[in-house]
Amino acid sequence: MILVAALLICVGISYLLYRWIRKQNENKPGYSESCKTALKNGMITAFPVVGCALVLHILGNAAGLQNAHVLLREAYKDIILAAFLEEFFKYLFFRRVVRKTVCEYSWYDLTAFMVIVGLGFGMLESVEYMLVSGPGQLLVRGVLAMHGGFGFLMGYYYGKAKYTGKTKYLVLSFLLPFLMHGIYDYTLTEELEAVSDVFIFIPVTIAMLAFVLLIRMIVFFRKAKNKEEFMIPLHTEQAEAVKNK
Repeated sequence: MILVAALLICVGISYLLYRWIRKQNENKPGYSESCKTALKNGMITAFPVVGCALVLHILGNAAGLQNAHVLLREAYKDIILAAFLEEFFKYLFFRRVVRKTVCEYSWYDLTAFMVIVGLGFGMLESVEYMLVSGPGQLLVRGVLAMHGGFGFLMGYYYGKAKYTGKTKYLVLSFLLPFLMHGIYDYTLTEELEAVSDVFIFIPVTIAMLAFVLLIRMIVFFRKAKNKEEFMIPLHTEQAEAVKNK
């Protein structure tokens, strides 16, 4: 019963965030529809992630990974099968949303779409966590809306890359959420905690950063609407004029 309550809280928080983000720019033609598309694509993302993780798990065992040191096995599971695949497929499905969007998207819009993709994925992932972990870890990830936070990093820097034309921001859009996600998952490994109690402070620190990221995300969606660089359609003469100021 506690697990079910934790699941409902997690899904509820993600859904409320989605509704709030969708409402922020709802007067823009096509924005609300694109937000709905982003949520659906975020949920769909869970299926290729599970499928590829299963294939890579089988391949890893075939390569003898099951005989490797336990910390190496856990690194493969948490960093590659979880963090990398999840962020990679969220990025791919986010790009799919952008290609299908019916609105003239801005930096603000790109950030919103990616956050919503993350929230959609997080909703389905919460069901998995309910089955394999305790209510505590489930609530932490749900209350902090971690996939929404990772999505904020990815969407913000992807939008910045499109706005500035600088490749380094495109690299950061994937690298930052991937590293934050991978380190958090890996340092929760019981075998790693057994090596030293110091490692327990890493996921705690990242959880605190995730909370700061959640606040930063909310502030962004409230204030960025008043800043021209975030709201103008990208790749237009007006955008070029603002960037060249």
